[in-house]
Amino acid sequence: MWYSNRADNTGNSKDYEHRYCKLVFGCPILERDDALFAEIFNDTIRHLDFERQVRAMRAIDVTKLFTVKQFTEYLHEVEQDCIANEIPIVHPSDLYYLAMGR
Repeated sequence: MWYSNRADNTGNSKDYEHRYCKLVFGCPILERDDALFAEIFNDTIRHLDFERQVRAMRAIDVTKLFTVKQFTEYLHEVEQDCIANEIPIVHPSDLYYLAMGR
């Protein structure tokens, strides 16, 4: 849902925003916490220009490798970036209250 919110406000596709977030917010978490991921990422992806790194995220698992704590950190980072860039995001609880007419 947040990738769609980002796409609506950036003009990029939802898929692009997903890959962007994986690269910008997810990879640093895994690099910090997983030495093997950091080694592989640095050997294969780091040398690419930014747009190629974003494209490479199609083939790289990031959030699937997260623990609950890491995923929570990731969501927090994405949310903070949206706030900093004035991108409105919807939380699931917001949808509930909208559906209930509140």
